[in-house]
Amino acid sequence: MTYISDCTLNKIQSYLIKLNLTTREREITVFWIKDCNYKEIASNIGISESTVRKHISNVYNKLGVHSKIGLLLLLLNEIL
Repeated sequence: MTYISDCTLNKIQSYLIKLNLTTREREITVFWIKDCNYKEIASNIGISESTVRKHISNVYNKLGVHSKIGLLLLLLNEIL
């Protein structure tokens, strides 16, 4: 897993709340930006990999991004 400082993670989580993502979408997004894969996320929260995929797709659609890099850039631009 990639290391993200607690301060940065708190800023990201606060920003995700403002974006009207569901609680589950925010939870999965945090795992995703910590560099967990679908299988790891599914295992950590007790859902299927296909459900994780669907949630990530929903997050991308809601935020207007098309990739993890796009998501990271959006988040970094907003919190820095």
